[in-house]
Amino acid sequence: MESKEKYIQSLQQDEELHSQVYHRLGQNEKSHEVRRTLLQLYTIERSHSSILERLLRIDGFAVRKRNNSLRIFFILLSQKLFGTAFTIKFMEYNKLITNKKLDAALKKFKFSAKEKALLRIMEKGERVEDVLSRVLLTMNPVLTNIRDVIFGMNDGLVEVLAATVGFSAALRAPMLVLIAGLLVALSGTLSMSGGAYLSTKYEKNIGTAKARRSPSLSALYTGVFYFFGAVFPIMPFAFGVGGIYGIVYAILLTTLVLAVVSSIIAVLSGQSIAKRVTESILISLGAASATILLGFYARYALHIIV
Repeated sequence: MESKEKYIQSLQQDEELHSQVYHRLGQNEKSHEVRRTLLQLYTIERSHSSILERLLRIDGFAVRKRNNSLRIFFILLSQKLFGTAFTIKFMEYNKLITNKKLDAALKKFKFSAKEKALLRIMEKGERVEDVLSRVLLTMNPVLTNIRDVIFGMNDGLVEVLAATVGFSAALRAPMLVLIAGLLVALSGTLSMSGGAYLSTKYEKNIGTAKARRSPSLSALYTGVFYFFGAVFPIMPFAFGVGGIYGIVYAILLTTLVLAVVSSIIAVLSGQSIAKRVTESILISLGAASATILLGFYARYALHIIV
């Protein structure tokens, strides 16, 4: 069982990591507004770290520094790969974990009146932090439409995998599977773009909280990334791999990319990463299995062999 000292030390190290990350993100950000907000978050997190250092000293515990270089490297890499929006959501996800640690500490250990007063100051700062994090998502189109990007790609992966492996089970020629897969990808792109445009326009008309999103940009991001996701399931057939090998490679490649995309969705949605990845892969493989059976049925029962 962890001691009170270990709990608070872990919390302090987490808050210090958050402050360092926001400071580095702010330094890397070109937008003046986004940079200013990130540095405000840095100030809040730094104050939280200082409060926890005071708690440690009140109880006579040591303040232990942690080397965060590797953690910061990977977080900054995520900013380069997925953008500031995802990184902010990832930091929010980490913050939830830190808050759970704090709640557990409050239930397990006794705190003096002075310590509780300091923790109340932290709670006020966390409310401001939540507001600032939400503000960041409204500052430019990429941040605002990050969900269109990720969910569009996720749908492209799952839907086109299901269609492509079904075609592969029915058709022997990889080129025919590739053409059929591309047709599905193109029709899905147009359908998803149209749906995103209409739904976002409807949101604006009724004045929902998501009304800040542009219907045109929502359609663009959803369509482009749907097609980008659709490329992975058909990639093996583009290289001339067909039959059972084409199906296996398509499933493996899609599963790998889907795990990454599902992890991002989990972070954006505040869900469990393991649960979201497992659900997405099971649904994807379930759809793929059903279409494989239909494809083999078309080949052998209906004698459709091309």
